[in-house]
This record gives sequence, structure tokens and C-alpha cells, in this order.
Amino acid sequence: MRVIAGKYKFKKLNDFNVASTRPTSDKIREALFSILQKQVKNSVCLDLFAGTGALGIEALSRGADFCYFVEHNINIYKIMIKNFQQCGIENDKLKALRTDYLKALKGYRNKNLKFDIVFIDPPYATDYAEISINFILENNLLNQGGVIVWEYNETKLDQILNYNVVSSRKYGNSFITILNGFVLNNNA
Repeated sequence: MRVIAGKYKFKKLNDFNVASTRPTSDKIREALFSILQKQVKNSVCLDLFAGTGALGIEALSRGADFCYFVEHNINIYKIMIKNFQQCGIENDKLKALRTDYLKALKGYRNKNLKFDIVFIDPPYATDYAEISINFILENNLLNQGGVIVWEYNETKLDQILNYNVVSSRKYGNSFITILNGFVLNNNA
């Protein structure tokens, strides 16, 4: 696994072997950032369920101003920190938290933080993505024009119909769907 393009191009990223997780492949990241290329520069990003930090690191490499990283697993968190160091990312470009995703989101809401791009790639067999997306939209955590990038397996596709889908693509057994903050069917 490596950084695909930008300032940290070709920097190798440390990986991990945890049965319930699967880092986003180089191929998927390359395709994703081709779609997002204009939106990344000068953005503020959130890499929720960050794992190795590959998505947020790629965004920083391609010109994002700042990225918040959230990872709960201590062993994976340590690997992510090593990846920041290995790439030579300046500390003033990121903030990494080792905490639960919902606790992090509530903290961002309380600090009135907003994001341009939110990467959501939780373990597939959970409902963490749906909970996160609903929380982000209900609590207005996206800047105007901001997007949520969601990686999931095909069993989740029907659960995003209430949101404005900007783009959705299939890569092997994974889908990448980009949603904007506009809720099409809000029953609140």
C-alpha cells in the first residue's frame, strides 16, 4: 500500500492484518481521488474509521489543508501514527483521535467543526456508516458543497436512497458512493 499522488507520492504505508477490517486498495483510492480531485485542494477532511489513515493521507498529499483522523483500535491507531511519521506529515496538518466514532462526531459538533470531505469506511458488517451519515447530516457537520465518501459492500446500497447521490461506483465487491449534504426525504 502506498500514497498514489501529490506531495507524499510513492510513500509506503504500513498495513495491518485484522480479520474484521480491510484497507481501501490503491486502485480504489486512485479512482476515488480522480473523482474528488477538484474538491480536495484547500479542504478540511475527516477520515472516520481511519485505519491506516490512507484516505486522509492521500487527501493531505493532494493539497487538503487539514485532516482529522478517528480510529478506535489502539494497535491500528499506532500503525496510523507511524504512517504519518513515515510520510513526513507536519503535525499542524492533522489531528488524530483514538476514540469511538460517535464520541468523536459529538465532540466535533460541540466545537462547531465542519468538513468539506468526510471519508466513512467502517467494518462492512456494522451499521456504523448509517449512524455516522445520519449524525453528520442532522448536525450540519458538512460545509456548503461538502461531501461524504462512503465505502461499503453491495448489501448496503439500498440504504442510501434518502440522500443525494453525487456518484456511485462498484469496484469488485466494494462500492464507493459520494453523497452531498442535501437530504432528499427528511421525515423529521
